[in-house]
Amino acid sequence: MRFLRSFLSFAVLATGVAAAKKSSTERFNEFHAKQSSTPLKLKESTYKTLTSTPRDYSVAVLLTAADARFSCQLCREFQPEWDLLGKSWAKGDKAGNSRLIFGTLDFVDGREVFMSLGLQTAPVLLLFQPTVGPHAAQKPEPLRYDFSAGPPTAEKVHSWLARQLPDRPHP
Repeated sequence: MRFLRSFLSFAVLATGVAAAKKSSTERFNEFHAKQSSTPLKLKESTYKTLTSTPRDYSVAVLLTAADARFSCQLCREFQPEWDLLGKSWAKGDKAGNSRLIFGTLDFVDGREVFMSLGLQTAPVLLLFQPTVGPHAAQKPEPLRYDFSAGPPTAEKVHSWLARQLPDRPHP
């Protein structure tokens, strides 16, 4: 009985390690398949998996605080624009040629991520560039969209993303 318990513990551990070591391409394919009509709703664990390195794809993550208790009017106003952009991008890039994943992490689901990034306000839009492959960025730090440039629209954010992702489709 003790042997069986030890064996099962080892099997569970080995499975966890194997799952954690998915390649960048496997992670992209998994998240791209889940992204259909809106940006992925992330939790801390999926945020960390999605943005982990090495990464041969880009990730655009909206860090928001949509819950009414946070009084983030801009968060609530921008969310439909973000959803529209994610939906139209996914519809126009079904094959995943742009190698871009859209995600949303709400403060309620990702408090530790907000704290680790030192964020005091929301919304914050981060673009994580690839760290390997033909589109790898020279700097590993994510790029940050400037929300102070007026009310954000899907079109403005699309233009910003297109400028940051040269030599790729921009559906």
